[in-house]
Amino acid sequence: LWRRVIADPDKVVRTELRLLRQNIGRGVPSSMRGNLWQLFSKSQNNNGDLENEYRELLNRTSPHEKMIKRDLARTFPTHAFFKDRDGEGQQMLFNVIKAYSLFDQQVGYCQGLAFIILILNLLQMSDDAAFCVLVKLMGQYGLRGHFTPQMESLHEHMYQFDNLLQQKYPEVHRHMELQGVNPSMYASQWLLTLFAYRCPLTLVITVMDLVIAEGTQVVLQFALALIDRNQGTILSLSFEPLVEFLVNGIFNVYGVSKITFLCFLFF
Repeated sequence: LWRRVIADPDKVVRTELRLLRQNIGRGVPSSMRGNLWQLFSKSQNNNGDLENEYRELLNRTSPHEKMIKRDLARTFPTHAFFKDRDGEGQQMLFNVIKAYSLFDQQVGYCQGLAFIILILNLLQMSDDAAFCVLVKLMGQYGLRGHFTPQMESLHEHMYQFDNLLQQKYPEVHRHMELQGVNPSMYASQWLLTLFAYRCPLTLVITVMDLVIAEGTQVVLQFALALIDRNQGTILSLSFEPLVEFLVNGIFNVYGVSKITFLCFLFF
């Protein structure tokens, strides 16, 4: 399958989507993932112009540099590749965040971006390749609206999530309303970081595989899958422990098995 994906990723999505999902669930070969993400996102279809612009941006100064450097240590501080101040991982992360803050000055800098860029860096992409994929994620995949000053897309996706939650899990939705818990207290962080701030990284990368291949509707599907697998716990909790669980504990159910999640989500 992966050879066919490399030859024509769009055709595989159109004609073999179920098989593609199954293979993503089993695991994308780590040696191919970075290349596959670039193919699906078409990040290389720019005649090298975007890479050249990235290198030019690195020579400029961003007004957000102090804030970016301050936040770097808070982004996966325990991960070996990113924990060292001024180490290779933090430098790559800084370069891509800084360049994007200059590339799209309306967005500038938002800490949630660091989590998405971190996932790109973990794929052993060069920093200029990670920048190009980020530009595509923000543009053609529609993530930019999560980070603009008005956060239009984020509000839209939060509204969609709340409606779907009410339709599919009315008892859970009613319980949350009675406890005074609304999606802005927990789901906004899920969507801004694509779950990377707490979810096990192996699962985050798999969700990102699906986002890159299919689109951002996968994010809402995953959010609903989290609710489904944790209904009993959610219904047993009152306000404070419920918010704490939704923010920090809800991902534990998938800590050992991403396949269980993927089977529920798609099959």
